[in-house]
Formats: sequence, C-alpha cells, structure tokens
Amino acid sequence: MKLMDYVEKGYCMRVITPLRYNVHTVTITLLKALLISSLEERGKKSKS
Repeated sequence: MKLMDYVEKGYCMRVITPLRYNVHTVTITLLKALLISSLEERGKKSKS
C-alpha cells in the first residue's frame, strides 16, 4: 500500500488520527514508567 493511495481514498484522517493518538498515549505511558523506575532506582541507591 502506498501512502498516496490512502490519501486518494480518503482513509488518511480515519487511519492517521487514531494512530497519532495511540502513539501519543503510548509515549506518555512509557515516559511515566521510565520516570517511576528511575525514581525508584535513585531511592534504592540513596537508602543503601
């Protein structure tokens, strides 16, 4: 499938918008997980 084929058929907004939203949500979730794990690591290091 070529990108232009999608655009011509009008799928662009229907497909890309939810994809963007999902990527945005996943990115935020990953960043939160990284923050929490790094904070926990710091906590463990400072305690020991």
